[in-house]
Amino acid sequence: MITYGPFTWAEGPHEDFDDRVNYVHIGSYPVGTDQHGIPIDSRGIQCLDHHCIVHPYAKVESKRILWIDGVVVKIPVLNSVQVWFDENYVTLSREVLLKYCLRWVLKNNTSSTSNRLAYEITRRGKDQIYKELWNE
Repeated sequence: MITYGPFTWAEGPHEDFDDRVNYVHIGSYPVGTDQHGIPIDSRGIQCLDHHCIVHPYAKVESKRILWIDGVVVKIPVLNSVQVWFDENYVTLSREVLLKYCLRWVLKNNTSSTSNRLAYEITRRGKDQIYKELWNE
Protein backbone atom coordinates (compact mmCIF):
# COMPACT_ATOMS: atom_id res chain seq x y z
CA MET A 1 0.00 0.00 0.00
CA ILE A 2 1.05 3.55 -0.67
CA THR A 3 -0.25 6.45 1.43
CA TYR A 4 -0.18 10.22 1.11
CA GLY A 5 -2.09 12.52 3.44
CA PRO A 6 -5.48 10.92 4.11
CA PHE A 7 -5.23 8.61 1.07
CA THR A 8 -4.28 4.96 0.77
CA TRP A 9 -3.82 3.39 -2.67
CA ALA A 10 -3.64 -0.29 -3.51
CA GLU A 11 -0.29 -1.00 -5.15
CA GLY A 12 -1.75 -3.24 -7.82
CA PRO A 13 -4.57 -5.52 -8.86
CA HIS A 14 -3.09 -8.34 -6.77
CA GLU A 15 -3.70 -6.42 -3.56
CA ASP A 16 -7.00 -6.90 -1.78
CA PHE A 17 -9.25 -3.85 -1.74
CA ASP A 18 -10.10 -3.92 1.94
CA ASP A 19 -10.91 -1.18 4.44
CA ARG A 20 -7.38 0.19 4.26
CA VAL A 21 -7.74 1.35 0.62
CA ASN A 22 -9.78 4.56 0.45
CA TYR A 23 -8.79 6.11 -2.88
CA VAL A 24 -8.88 4.53 -6.32
CA HIS A 25 -6.96 6.38 -9.01
CA ILE A 26 -8.41 5.96 -12.51
CA GLY A 27 -4.96 5.55 -14.05
CA SER A 28 -2.23 3.00 -13.41
CA TYR A 29 -1.41 1.77 -9.93
CA PRO A 30 1.23 3.72 -8.01
CA VAL A 31 4.70 2.23 -7.87
CA GLY A 32 6.53 4.91 -5.89
CA THR A 33 6.56 8.59 -5.04
CA ASP A 34 7.93 11.75 -6.65
CA GLN A 35 10.02 14.54 -5.07
CA HIS A 36 6.90 15.86 -3.29
CA GLY A 37 6.05 12.43 -1.87
CA ILE A 38 3.00 12.10 -4.13
CA PRO A 39 2.42 8.57 -5.44
CA ILE A 40 3.33 8.12 -9.11
CA ASP A 41 2.66 5.32 -11.60
CA SER A 42 5.24 3.46 -13.70
CA ARG A 43 5.26 6.32 -16.27
CA GLY A 44 5.96 8.95 -13.57
CA ILE A 45 2.40 10.35 -13.67
CA GLN A 46 1.09 11.58 -10.31
CA CYS A 47 -1.81 9.53 -8.93
CA LEU A 48 -3.42 12.48 -7.16
CA ASP A 49 -5.69 14.98 -8.89
CA HIS A 50 -4.53 18.63 -8.93
CA HIS A 51 -8.05 19.64 -7.89
CA CYS A 52 -7.64 17.91 -4.52
CA ILE A 53 -6.75 20.29 -1.66
CA VAL A 54 -4.17 17.78 -0.38
CA HIS A 55 -2.03 18.18 -3.52
CA PRO A 56 0.81 20.63 -2.79
CA TYR A 57 -0.09 22.65 -5.92
CA ALA A 58 -3.87 22.27 -5.69
CA LYS A 59 -6.02 24.27 -8.09
CA VAL A 60 -9.21 24.89 -6.10
CA GLU A 61 -12.00 27.45 -6.18
CA SER A 62 -11.09 30.31 -3.88
CA LYS A 63 -12.31 33.70 -2.75
CA ARG A 64 -10.78 36.74 -1.06
CA ILE A 65 -12.00 37.89 2.34
CA LEU A 66 -11.19 40.85 4.52
CA TRP A 67 -9.61 39.64 7.75
CA ILE A 68 -8.30 41.46 10.86
CA ASP A 69 -6.62 44.84 10.43
CA GLY A 70 -7.71 45.00 6.78
CA VAL A 71 -5.59 42.04 5.69
CA VAL A 72 -7.02 40.39 2.56
CA VAL A 73 -6.75 36.59 2.64
CA LYS A 74 -7.36 34.20 -0.25
CA ILE A 75 -9.16 31.10 1.09
CA PRO A 76 -10.54 27.97 -0.56
CA VAL A 77 -14.32 27.64 -0.80
CA LEU A 78 -15.10 24.78 1.63
CA ASN A 79 -18.10 23.41 -0.27
CA SER A 80 -16.12 23.05 -3.50
CA VAL A 81 -13.25 21.38 -1.65
CA GLN A 82 -15.67 18.95 0.02
CA VAL A 83 -17.27 18.08 -3.35
CA TRP A 84 -13.97 16.60 -4.60
CA PHE A 85 -13.82 14.23 -1.64
CA ASP A 86 -17.51 13.32 -1.99
CA GLU A 87 -17.11 12.56 -5.71
CA ASN A 88 -14.15 10.30 -4.94
CA TYR A 89 -15.90 8.56 -2.02
CA VAL A 90 -13.32 9.72 0.52
CA THR A 91 -14.62 10.64 3.96
CA LEU A 92 -12.82 13.33 5.94
CA SER A 93 -13.76 14.92 9.23
CA ARG A 94 -14.45 18.65 9.18
CA GLU A 95 -11.33 19.19 11.29
CA VAL A 96 -9.07 17.40 8.78
CA LEU A 97 -10.67 19.26 5.87
CA LEU A 98 -10.03 22.59 7.60
CA LYS A 99 -6.44 21.57 8.33
CA TYR A 100 -5.74 20.98 4.62
CA CYS A 101 -7.54 24.20 3.70
CA LEU A 102 -5.44 26.18 6.18
CA ARG A 103 -2.27 24.60 4.78
CA TRP A 104 -3.42 25.74 1.30
CA VAL A 105 -4.04 29.27 2.63
CA LEU A 106 -0.53 29.48 4.09
CA LYS A 107 0.98 28.38 0.76
CA ASN A 108 -1.20 30.45 -1.61
CA ASN A 109 -1.09 33.94 -0.12
CA THR A 110 1.61 36.60 -0.08
CA SER A 111 4.43 35.97 2.34
CA SER A 112 3.38 38.91 4.55
CA THR A 113 -0.20 37.57 4.77
CA SER A 114 1.02 34.03 5.44
CA ASN A 115 3.45 35.26 8.10
CA ARG A 116 0.70 37.26 9.82
CA LEU A 117 -1.61 34.26 9.68
CA ALA A 118 1.08 31.94 11.09
CA TYR A 119 1.66 34.42 13.92
CA GLU A 120 -2.07 34.61 14.70
CA ILE A 121 -2.32 30.79 14.70
CA THR A 122 0.42 30.54 17.33
CA ARG A 123 -1.08 33.40 19.34
CA ARG A 124 -4.77 32.45 19.22
CA GLY A 125 -4.91 28.84 18.03
CA LYS A 126 -6.11 27.08 14.87
CA ASP A 127 -9.71 26.73 16.04
CA GLN A 128 -10.12 30.49 16.40
CA ILE A 129 -8.58 31.06 12.96
CA TYR A 130 -10.92 28.45 11.43
CA LYS A 131 -13.87 30.34 12.90
CA GLU A 132 -12.71 33.66 11.53
CA LEU A 133 -11.77 32.50 8.03
CA TRP A 134 -14.65 30.09 7.41
CA ASN A 135 -17.25 31.35 9.90
CA GLU A 136 -17.10 27.99 11.65
